[in-house]
Amino acid sequence: MTEKQDNSFNNLETSSWHYQLGQSFKALPWGPHRLPVKLTLDDALSLSLEKSGIGYLYRREDQSGSVEKFIQTGKGEIYLCPVEPFHQPAGISQHLLLKFEQPVLLEPRKSVTIYLTVPLEIAVVFAGKGIDEKVLDLFSFLKPKLTLYGTVKSGLVCRHWQSSIHQSIPHLNPLAEGILQLTIKNSGNRWAEVSQTVFSAQAMKIYYNQHLVAMQATMKINSELTAETAFIDEPLKTGMHKAPEQFSVKLLSLPGCMVMEEGY
Repeated sequence: MTEKQDNSFNNLETSSWHYQLGQSFKALPWGPHRLPVKLTLDDALSLSLEKSGIGYLYRREDQSGSVEKFIQTGKGEIYLCPVEPFHQPAGISQHLLLKFEQPVLLEPRKSVTIYLTVPLEIAVVFAGKGIDEKVLDLFSFLKPKLTLYGTVKSGLVCRHWQSSIHQSIPHLNPLAEGILQLTIKNSGNRWAEVSQTVFSAQAMKIYYNQHLVAMQATMKINSELTAETAFIDEPLKTGMHKAPEQFSVKLLSLPGCMVMEEGY
């Protein structure tokens, strides 16, 4: 090993992050992280970029195996950011169906605000001087599940997630799950029982800070079978950063809101 390689190895930035349910944890390792670097997340996943010839070797290792990519570049840095949970598997779904563990009963002409959890994916982004940012990798701590909303003939394939109902922000692993503050409005003259909600990927607005990933949304019940959902482009807490939208899978042809016509 040459002296230059020795110096590169000794300058390797290493960091470990762990989450424990209900306990305080140190700030999320979003970055930026200067190269070379190695991150270990929850003892379940590690990311590294180490000097290799005229570039860097990127490696991600988790329970499913490993991913390696060679990056031909000089100096740079990486950072992590939360993205919508539609990249894995890619190109199959552009909608998220949240199934409630407990139905919500709502009086006529009333509204209620609840907190749900949503699945997340994390993007690993390379940033170099004078060049466009590039997503090196996408990963999730959660195994994706799909479901059908509506009929086999005309229904929507959705990313499926089941969430309990919370009256305040729950404790969770913010690298795996985000918070959705949902305000449900019953605009009808009858009681409404809500057991699920569906959102379009085009409308998602993700905000994050060192301890939380969160979104806000509304669900307006229009009739016994139909409802309309939309995301609010505002942070849940002051000082949160908006996740970069250029890394998302959003399609311009999708509407910004979702009309549920097959029940809720």
